[in-house]
Amino acid sequence: MQQSRFLCLLAIGFLVCGAPAALHGQDPADIVSHYRILPRLSVLRESGGFAGIDRRYRVMGKFDLRTQVGNWTGNASFEHAEVWGSQISDGPVPAVVIDVDQILNLEGLGGEVLPVAAPLTCIGLPATD
Repeated sequence: MQQSRFLCLLAIGFLVCGAPAALHGQDPADIVSHYRILPRLSVLRESGGFAGIDRRYRVMGKFDLRTQVGNWTGNASFEHAEVWGSQISDGPVPAVVIDVDQILNLEGLGGEVLPVAAPLTCIGLPATD
């Protein structure tokens, strides 16, 4: 009888002492998603300028998207972006390969996870000039 009472008091003490640490909360979860770009479905177009440039590049590569989601807030960023493009042309053209990560600064982009009540994550990236 006394042993069960002691175990019960020990369990209650453990729960009461452990509860403040559990109620303190946790850091937002880091979720890293891996993506691969399909070359046959991905095209980057460069146009404009004073010379009237109009070039298309077949884009290929992979990148990671890290999201840190809290209750209603969070942030997102690109990591390990290895994305490049090769020029598409109807005629003969020199082999031109561009580093899409460097041109678009993918790893430098960062945004906020938008607070929406949906089963998918919406990310807002800041506008740049």
